[in-house]
This record gives sequence, structure tokens and C-alpha cells, in this order.
Amino acid sequence: MPLTHVLPFVEHMRKALLDRKQRILPPQHIANEDCSDQTTLVFFRRAFETGQTLVVDTEYGRETKYLTICGIGCVFPMGLEVLSIDYQDLSYAGKTLCSHLYRTLVRQLPVVFHNAMADIPVLEKALGVSWKDYKAVDDTMLAHAILWSELPHDLEFLESIYGEYGEFKHLRDTDQLRYNYGDVITTACVWKEMVRGFASDGQAEAIYRQQSLALLPMLLQSAKTGIRVNIPRVIEEYTKLQQIAQKVKHYAELAVGYPINLNSGTQLKHYLYEERGLPVQINRKSKQPTTDDDAIACLRTTLGPVFDTGKELTYDQDTDRSYSILRRVTSGADPILECRALWAGIWQVVNNYIIGLGKGVYGESSQTKRKATRSQYWEGGYRPDRVVPRVYPQFAIHAQKTGRWSTTHPPLAQLPASLRDLVCPDEGEVCLQWDWKAIEPRILQALCGSTLLKKVFEEGIDLHTWTVCSMFGYEMPPDLVNPHKAASCEAWRVKYHWLGSDDPRRVFAKQCRYEMYYGGSGSNAAHAATQFGLDTTTLRMALTRLATADTQYYAWKVALETEIKHTSLIRTFMGRPRRFLSTGRARQREGQNQPMQGGVSDIFNTTAVALFTQHTYLRWGYGMHDSQKWYVKEDDLTYTRFNDIRRIVEQPHLINKQVTQFPAEFEIILSPELGSRKFTPEQYFMCH
Repeated sequence: MPLTHVLPFVEHMRKALLDRKQRILPPQHIANEDCSDQTTLVFFRRAFETGQTLVVDTEYGRETKYLTICGIGCVFPMGLEVLSIDYQDLSYAGKTLCSHLYRTLVRQLPVVFHNAMADIPVLEKALGVSWKDYKAVDDTMLAHAILWSELPHDLEFLESIYGEYGEFKHLRDTDQLRYNYGDVITTACVWKEMVRGFASDGQAEAIYRQQSLALLPMLLQSAKTGIRVNIPRVIEEYTKLQQIAQKVKHYAELAVGYPINLNSGTQLKHYLYEERGLPVQINRKSKQPTTDDDAIACLRTTLGPVFDTGKELTYDQDTDRSYSILRRVTSGADPILECRALWAGIWQVVNNYIIGLGKGVYGESSQTKRKATRSQYWEGGYRPDRVVPRVYPQFAIHAQKTGRWSTTHPPLAQLPASLRDLVCPDEGEVCLQWDWKAIEPRILQALCGSTLLKKVFEEGIDLHTWTVCSMFGYEMPPDLVNPHKAASCEAWRVKYHWLGSDDPRRVFAKQCRYEMYYGGSGSNAAHAATQFGLDTTTLRMALTRLATADTQYYAWKVALETEIKHTSLIRTFMGRPRRFLSTGRARQREGQNQPMQGGVSDIFNTTAVALFTQHTYLRWGYGMHDSQKWYVKEDDLTYTRFNDIRRIVEQPHLINKQVTQFPAEFEIILSPELGSRKFTPEQYFMCH
């Protein structure tokens, strides 16, 4: 990392350490139980008259969300002062007066929070002050996440860098008022540095204000409303997965000839490594033999047959999107490896998404209680009355370096496609959802100017078959749009012994290309491909050809690597910065990733903001990086309004002086009362 990036931190921390003991702490005033003491009233009066900015921090019950302490800092011309309010000990009159004074003050002065998404709902619950009451809101956590995405953003870490008055976190359990006071003055110090950072990086500030802050009212509204759980589908899926799990268990026991617990690492290691003599997989951290998910995946790859990791594994259903373990075993796969892979997938789904929606699991803070309840539901049955009626997802828009969101409670963004109807529209609503088609490659095409990728998007050619031909020196098939089935390609398929979309060469080419797009060398894909009879020397030559086959992409990649090496800074086409703290190969890989993934985050965010502000009848559901789901009353979704929404979703963006289109595939889903049926927009509006 260049010294120009490190020195400001080093110098700031050096000065802070020398200075902290000498600084005079800002005054702390403590309100009485009625909030009517002279000190409190004078603080508010002076804030009304000469206050410049407010800094607010709360303490509250983690389960109840009841406000316990509210710290209000006010920046006056002469400096910061803090009023500490022990809200839980206020009288009724004190709470009423506090609510009135706070509402009046925040309507007049801008407020700075650290994590406004946490503080504002707590204050609304206690004081009745909602988002619309605030004149303006800033958030140090969101600001720091834009300026320094690679660093932690919690207040304790930021205090260690930007704090000017020493540490207060050790007072959490002994002096809550002083602890909260420390958070207020630390937030003020951090915000001062964020303002300084934005002053030297206007593009970062634009991302912060036009995306991060602009998303807050939408997310606050979503946190109140929640999403309906489709209880019949939860029970249906639970029953189906229980039955499949029993089939898998029975099949595994028939294969080995004795009872075997697919959840037992000890039993699996004995069978795989001692009885079968398969290559022992070692855990990188413990350095001990393991049968974790990575080990099973590696062994399945080693033994074959080839499989596309993008496809789902099932018990007995073979489709374009899934493999059955029965067919794979018939083709030479190890039955226990296949059973273990499917069992692990079933258990993950049941544990996280099915039983995870159960009362006593969802929203339960005690890990011990959650574990016991999960076990009870798995072994003792799962009934409709045990499923929560609504979920309230938590969206962390600051957590990932690329700008992607982290969705938890529950992890809806990780829902398999077949389970996305576990949450559903309310009665009288529909769900409007879409997926942007190939959004990352389209951004990449615009950034590098690749005529090959442009042809893929405009003509629909099969990129991965083209890649195979380019890598291995084959003739191009007559029909590159459908080389697997087109009659004109029959001779070509015979000549190259082509096996269709699952051909090992095509799987290798696909994995290799995407590995390279995301900063890899293609070596992982090549290593996997050697397990299927593809020659090592041939693969090495193929990788060399692929690296330079798309000359425009290759030139862009080389230029990007040089830029990352010399500046440690990459921006998306909208200006989102990522200042890299990693070094060597890791920095190159992440840097090549960022323009695409960060660019998708920008499109995702600006689309959501535009829809929320321009179409107020829409209600945010959740998103999955390249897709979004919104809820809307049936009567509010007209054909005209849908076309207005589509124009926003598919609006072109100017990237590298090229106007780039981002088409999307839309679906409209009915509520369970109407059968949860899915329609294309054309079908839906024809019927409505």
C-alpha cells in the first residue's frame, strides 16, 4: 500500500495519542427525571438558538428495543456539549417533555448518528419521532463504509483511529451514562473526519448521499412492515425434505451395508479414508483430516463424473438445472459422497430457511435455546402454528467491500430459487420481481469495449462453446446460438465428440472464463478439469490462448492491474471508491472484481432509490445483488405504472463513454389466496 495512503492514519494516531490526555472533555449534563431542571432546559434553549449540529446515540434493550439512555450532543460555536438522559427512569411528564423537545430540535438541526438504522426506530418507539421529523440525517458508519470500505466500521474501531478523548467502551457494564457519553463524543470526532474525507473525495460523498443515505427511509419502512411468511409452503417443503432425507439415508446405508450417520464426521472419515482409501482431505486450520463441505466437494470432483457447480443436486430428478445422485452414481460417482452432499444441502435448507422460521428459533437470541428448538422441530414434527407469520429482514448496506448488501434475520438473499416463495405478498398484493440479465458481463463489456461480449449480448451466441473452440483450436460450429441441438451442428458435434451443455470442456471453459473475470488465473478450473481426462499440457496451452483471445478485454485487464498496483484505488463507473489494504495477488484479484461487482451495487442502489421515491405505492421486499422484489397492491399496479417501473429498472447507463442497456426479466407473483401463481407481465395484464 503506498505511503500516501498510510501516513495520514499514522500521523493522526500519533497526534491523537499525544493529545488525548491533554484534551479537556466536552461538558456532560445529566437530565433529571422530569427533564425540567434548569440545566436541561438551558441546554435545549441554547441548542435552538445557536446549535449547529446534533450528535445522537442511544442505549436500548437488544430484545425489546426499549430506549434506556439517550445521549444528545450539540455542536455550539464554542464546542461540543452533551446532555445525557436516563430515559428508563424518567417520569411520565419527563418522557412527554423529552419527546416534545427532541422532536422540535431535530426538525431544526441536522443529526449525526452512528448506525441510524438502529437508533431511529428505537427513538421512534420511545419518543414518537420518525424519519420524516428529521431535518437531515448523517451516519458515520455509512460514511466510513464508503470512504474506507476495507476497514471495520464499528464505533470501537473508529474510536481507536479518530477518537480524541480516550476510551469509554470499558464502562459498558459499570457506568451506562458515561459509556453513552463516550459514544456521543466519539461519533462527533468521527464525523469531523468523515467531512474532511468527503471534502477531498467528492465522488465518494455523492455515493454516500445519493445511495447510502437515500436508502435509509426505504429500509426503515421495510423494518416496520416486514414480509409475510407463506406458512403452507414452509410446512410443505419441510415434509418433502424430510422424506428426501429418509430416502438418502436409506440409500447410503444400502450402499455401505450398515447404518451410517451422514452428519458424523467420524463415521464418514472411517468409511471414505479407511475403507475406501480415498485421498485424505486436510483442514487448513486444524491440519487434521476432515469431511467438511469443501472436502466432500474436492473428493466428488476427483472421482467424477464432471458436474457444473451452478446446478442443483437432487435425489432422482435430472433437468437442465439439476443432477440426480442416482444418475451420477450410475455414471461412476461414489454413492456416499453424493448422499453426503445432498444431505448437507437438505440440512442447510431445513436448518436455516425452514426451521429457521419457527417460533423459538426466529428472533431467539439464545443459541442454546435455538439449537434445542431446531432439534425438537426436526425430530418431533413441525406444524403451521409453530411458524412465525412475518419476518423482518435486516439489511446491512455497509458490510461488504463491494457495496453488496448483507441480508440476515433471515438470510433471504441466499434462498435457493425453489424456496423463494417461502415469503409472499400479503392478501390483496402481488410481488413484482425481476432479474437483470448478465448485468456483470454487460458492465465488463462496456468497461473494456469487448466486441466479443457485445456479440454475445446482441446475437445470443453461446459464449462458453465459443471459448472451448478458441481455447482448443476447434472449428466454430455453424450455429453458435444453439450448438448443442441445432441440426446444422450435427457434423461438428460428431467430429469433436460433443456431449452438450455438460461437456467437460464446456464446463471447464465456463469455470475458467469466470475465474479469470473475477481476478483468478484459471488454474482452479484447470485442476478440476484434469480429473476428467483433459490433458495437463493441453489445458495449460488452452489457458494461455484464453487469456489473450479477447484482445480488448486483455488490454483492459493489463491496464487495470497497473492502475491497482500504483494507486491502490479503484472506482466503479459511478465513482464508488475502494481503497485496497491488501497486497500482492489478493489485491489484483479483488481489484479486478470491483468494477463489476461494485458497479452492480451502484445500479441496484440507484434503482431502488428511484423506485421508492417516484413510486410510493411500492413496498420494498428484498434483493439478491442482481434482482429485486417489491410488493404492491393489485389495484395499484396498472400497465402504465408497470412500464414506468420497467423504464427505471432497465434505464441505460453511460459507462466508459458507451451507453449500455441492462435488460431485465420480470415476473408478477400472486398472493397465496390466489394460488401463488407466476405470470410474465404480458400474461398478468392480459388477465387483469
